[in-house]
Amino acid sequence: QPEALGSEADSAAAQEYGQQCSNGHEIRSKTKDSAGRWDAARLRGDVETAEVAYTKGVKRVAPAHDPELHFRLHTRLGDLAFEARRFRTAEQRYRTSVDGFAAYELPIREAWALLRLARLVEH
Repeated sequence: QPEALGSEADSAAAQEYGQQCSNGHEIRSKTKDSAGRWDAARLRGDVETAEVAYTKGVKRVAPAHDPELHFRLHTRLGDLAFEARRFRTAEQRYRTSVDGFAAYELPIREAWALLRLARLVEH
């Protein structure tokens, strides 16, 4: 007799998948909430805290789970590098953002990252 739909193996796999999705959502939510605080730290001049936090955020949020957030954090790291006059690092971060936004078909974000990249022409 064929195995019934909803077998224990299917159920366990579905539960694991659900947990992974739930954890991914939780990580993205926490990172999005934190990003506002990181931006505030940057605006207060606490660049070190912001840079460490943005870097951790990039590592926590995979592009496949939330490409917009992932590459926005790269853009923020590029902004920090630009402000610190580390132009090569800024260029690398902005190019990563441009390529990522393009790959995930986020044209408005891509345009903003291209605008930031264009600022580097004079440097």
